[in-house]
Amino acid sequence: MHDIPPELTALIKEAFAKYPKGFKGAARHEIKRIVEKKWGATPPFGIIEEIAEMAALDSHELKVLLKKDGKQHREERFAHCTLSICTGLCCQLRGGQNIQKSIESWLGVFPGQATIDHTFYLRSSPCLHHCHKAPVIRSNEELVLDAQPSTVLYMLQKKAESRRDRQDEGRVHNPYSFIKDKGND
Repeated sequence: MHDIPPELTALIKEAFAKYPKGFKGAARHEIKRIVEKKWGATPPFGIIEEIAEMAALDSHELKVLLKKDGKQHREERFAHCTLSICTGLCCQLRGGQNIQKSIESWLGVFPGQATIDHTFYLRSSPCLHHCHKAPVIRSNEELVLDAQPSTVLYMLQKKAESRRDRQDEGRVHNPYSFIKDKGND
């Protein structure tokens, strides 16, 4: 049996107290963040059960939540480029929804998913803290301020091309691959 540190216990109880009586299950996302901050995606054995018991939550549900989010973090870690779309009010009012729709349709994924080739991972962020230059997109650590759908899609196309070029550097290309075999026409 693990002893949960007192400061962690206080944080969990504080998170649990924020929610009204019928909605205590909503605290599990906040509790999950607290657990991940302390122990990462894999907390010590038995700690989830103790936290769930302390917060009167279902331990299985909390484990599934951690495991599911862990899968998303793995997809994000293996992606070449992580795109964060600001979903704050300023960005949404200034066209962020249009940008998100155009990115989703161009990549063929929704927030929380990676493209098949793991070139891009798309996620939504509550606020990227550049509201004066909304809408904002973050590509890895590069910020795109006053973003427009056309400029964002152009940037994505360039990143995809540079990724393809780097993947092709080690391959030997046949310079005559454009010539058809005349015997098989």
